[in-house]
Amino acid sequence: MSTFFKKTANKPIFIFLAITIAFLLRAYLTRYGNTGDVTAFAEWGLRYHQLDPIQFYFDKEWYYTYPTYPPASILMYSFLYWLYDKRYILAEIHNAIKLIPSNFILFFSRPYPLDPFYFGYGYYLLLKLPIIISDIFLSILIYKVIYILAKREILAVCGFLFYLFNPLTIFLSSVWGQSESLVALLGVISFVLLSQRRFIVSAPFLFLSLYIKPTWAIFLPFYLFAFFSLKPKFKDILVSFFLSFIIFLSLTLPFSGSNVFSFSKSVVLENFLPTAKGSAKTSISSFNFHTIIFPIDRVTANTKILNFIPANLLGYLVYVLMNIFSFKYFLSQKNKLLASLGGLFILGFGSILFLTNMLERYIFVGFVPMTILIFAKPKLLIYGFLINLIFFANLIWAFYRRGSDEIDRPFTSNNFFMIRFLSFGIVSLWIMTVARLSDFGLASLRLKKVF
Repeated sequence: MSTFFKKTANKPIFIFLAITIAFLLRAYLTRYGNTGDVTAFAEWGLRYHQLDPIQFYFDKEWYYTYPTYPPASILMYSFLYWLYDKRYILAEIHNAIKLIPSNFILFFSRPYPLDPFYFGYGYYLLLKLPIIISDIFLSILIYKVIYILAKREILAVCGFLFYLFNPLTIFLSSVWGQSESLVALLGVISFVLLSQRRFIVSAPFLFLSLYIKPTWAIFLPFYLFAFFSLKPKFKDILVSFFLSFIIFLSLTLPFSGSNVFSFSKSVVLENFLPTAKGSAKTSISSFNFHTIIFPIDRVTANTKILNFIPANLLGYLVYVLMNIFSFKYFLSQKNKLLASLGGLFILGFGSILFLTNMLERYIFVGFVPMTILIFAKPKLLIYGFLINLIFFANLIWAFYRRGSDEIDRPFTSNNFFMIRFLSFGIVSLWIMTVARLSDFGLASLRLKKVF
């Protein structure tokens, strides 16, 4: 393959073919898995057009669940429903120029089985399309960043293919329809821009990521530390935060009217915070440190570990320590792009492994930085592959556990032995990966002595 890429004319063709195959594969798989969260997204998109937007977050008549995502997501889903509602245009194009096959038009409009709203396959395809496109752009971003760090074409291509054809990323976007890759795309771009000291555009990208889905909020202390440690000019600070505020206003006003701040306060408390969704657990469905000790999804977050310290308090303490460590890591690195990615990996995986009330897909916040790091620094590859396998097993179990006893039983039998084993494995692999990072410029922090 390295010989192949010496002929630069071949590279664009190879990249284009890989992206095309990956896109078509993902698009085909959107016909599966249209249950659970994506059905709620479908309802939110429809109801936005049926309700007064100012009453949208406060309406009580929801078939699936009340909206738990920020306004940017709701507006995206409403736009996708608007597109779906104009599906008759597909038939008009077919009748005029035969460009769109009739079989696709019939498939697009065909109602999904047992869907109470009679939504067609086409609506679920549209709901997953921004996530699929985000996967494509993430794979290109991964390629470019690995090449910048490693200066080796073959490693960049392998990282590109690893992400693009990874069953984990394909399943999460095309079957489950979760927006993790869209959120990650905006978040990673934000930190890449920050490492280049492009402050004015970095902050708006991060805010937009948070306003689609706030899973990247765990990085806010690290982002602010990195932002100010790079010594931006006052103008950069002012303009970057002003642009973020403009995005906030433009996306919030349709729902809030003139009561922007009181709306935001009440909706965050009632809809977005974990406490708004019921009693917090040590882990809802994520294989992590707490599921080594406690049965998954059975124990409240304030349960004491060994009758000594509450699980949630331990999580907060570890989170604080990881932030301090990441700050030192960032300062120790001359290459601020590598420093940013290392911090994202340490905090992204570490937070989900030790904080309580975690869902399995939240760990994706550290997945893209991990992908870049393991190919930029191939000594980390084995750890990354094993983490990938455990994470994928976690996703499959979490998605099918309530509908398939054949999948649930191997994980939960014998007092949750398999979950405890895999949880111990992913925590250990995270620790070993962080320790190996000491080989790449962290010797001054004496990581090997810590671990």
